[in-house]
Amino acid sequence: MKKFDLDLFKKITFIHFLTDYNSNDFIYPPLFIWDNFNEDAKLKNYLEHIKEKNLKIAKNINIYAHFPFCKYKCAFCRQFCFACQDSKLYDEYLELLIKELKMWAGAMEAREKLKIRSIYLGGGTPTNFDLKKFFYAVSEFIDLKNAEQIDIESTLDALLDPQKLTFLKELNLNQKVRLMVGAQSFDEGVLRECNRYPHQRRIYRRVIKNIRKIGIREWGIDLMIGLPGQSKESFIKDLKFLVKERVEIIHVYIFLKTPLTIYGIEKEKIKISARERKGIRESIILAGKILFENNYQHTGGDWISNESRKLLNYQQLHLSFPFKKGGNPLNIPVGPSARGVLPIFCGFDTIIQNTNNLDIYRQKILNNKFAVDWAWKIRNPVLFEKRKGLIRALRYGHFDKKHYIRRYGTDPEKEFPQEFEFLEKILTGLGKFERKGDILKFKENIGGYLVLSKVFYSPKILRKCRAVIEKKYKNLDFDLSFLPHNEDFI
Repeated sequence: MKKFDLDLFKKITFIHFLTDYNSNDFIYPPLFIWDNFNEDAKLKNYLEHIKEKNLKIAKNINIYAHFPFCKYKCAFCRQFCFACQDSKLYDEYLELLIKELKMWAGAMEAREKLKIRSIYLGGGTPTNFDLKKFFYAVSEFIDLKNAEQIDIESTLDALLDPQKLTFLKELNLNQKVRLMVGAQSFDEGVLRECNRYPHQRRIYRRVIKNIRKIGIREWGIDLMIGLPGQSKESFIKDLKFLVKERVEIIHVYIFLKTPLTIYGIEKEKIKISARERKGIRESIILAGKILFENNYQHTGGDWISNESRKLLNYQQLHLSFPFKKGGNPLNIPVGPSARGVLPIFCGFDTIIQNTNNLDIYRQKILNNKFAVDWAWKIRNPVLFEKRKGLIRALRYGHFDKKHYIRRYGTDPEKEFPQEFEFLEKILTGLGKFERKGDILKFKENIGGYLVLSKVFYSPKILRKCRAVIEKKYKNLDFDLSFLPHNEDFI
């Protein structure tokens, strides 16, 4: 059997968390090995000819716009955003985002408004910006009414103003919106510990009343597990509160004390104790049980109430790597650190990411240059998607081969025999692998999958990872103690 280097997997995992602000912790390949992007002229030429050369691309466009400021920086946040109270900076960056988006649309030489499939506003806190100005401005050159979905992220306190989102009704966009509100917790002690607005339970009903009055079609609440100062009882109390309120969409995810969070700055704060790991594991299991018993259905990321699902045209448009049969979409990245996809760019599907330096971003946009800094050309999209899908499967600890076979027509264990043999050998020895027919279970595999997912990295990417690590990161202290019960796997 081929030898797999667990030490290399551990280093890749650590450097990913040190260098990549993107929220998808199963990114493949890791950003730190992407190529520098120096093809601005080629990109403009590519966009100019899209409508004439490939109508499938022109009709399948998604936009991700990143708003880089919050009123305060939460201690648990690992996104590319900064605490900012200066309204002038908010206005300046809003103008830059609008200009950048206009550059993308303008480069395509559309004779009419650019038709898009979706637009996602993330951050940061988009609702702290003047979104009315943003939507009215971009509606001059983008056909928002043709979009299937408009996603907006927010915090509860950012929606206290009842006029904040009323423009959506004015533009007849309210029925296209999916609004996700990041509460994370309703425990005042936990919120204060996290440097966050503490009175969320008090304002919850006021905010939800405003949302419903606007007529937003889909809205939900984010909750986190494992926050500083948070007990299992505190999390379950918050979850039961949302279930009782019949919140349509509940998104539950784990807090990781990575090096890009405020808690990661002080090394002693980044470690997770055995007691914390146990609480996280028990919280996840109990949360799933509570939601299932209360008629919520798990969609792979969110929990959707069954009664709401019948009423909502619910869809999750994955904007990071949405490769699919029948033509891949053009994903336009707007704002610092935003990530996108260019189908058949210079002969290959290419994933791209904007600079994560605010000054460089400002200079590029003011000089009418695209803000793209990194790119990765995908030589074999089908194999790329297969490996990425297998990496993601480890995230959930439950892999049904039938779904893979239905999609690709092949048995994954025959395509990747050494990888599966290695996983089974390692995890069986730890008592964490179980096989039932076509279903493979990686039991209690929270955290450790981030290391073992590298089993499905291609040999070429692993070689490049090793070369970059030896050249740039050789003297790092590769401490992965922030991963929940990660020590079981490395």
